[in-house]
Amino acid sequence: MMAGLFKRHLESAADSQRFFDTRSARQPNGRIPEAREVASAALFLLSEGAVALNGADVTADGGLTASFDFRTGAEGASI
Repeated sequence: MMAGLFKRHLESAADSQRFFDTRSARQPNGRIPEAREVASAALFLLSEGAVALNGADVTADGGLTASFDFRTGAEGASI
C-alpha cells in the first residue's frame, strides 16, 4: 500500500522508479494496492458479509505476505 512508510522508502531510494517497479512486480497482481482498496477490505469486515469471520486474521496487502520473496537487492538501495 502506498502508505507513509513506503513513500519514505521510495523517496530515499537511489533510483525511486526502479525501486517502485521492483516492489510492484513482487505483488501477485503486479501492482501495489491503493489505500482505498485496503479500506474496502476493512469496510467488508464491518459488514454483514463478514458475520462468519470470528477470530480470523485478515491481511489486506494485495497478497504480498502470502507470496513474499526476501529482498534480493534488485530494487536498488535505499538510505
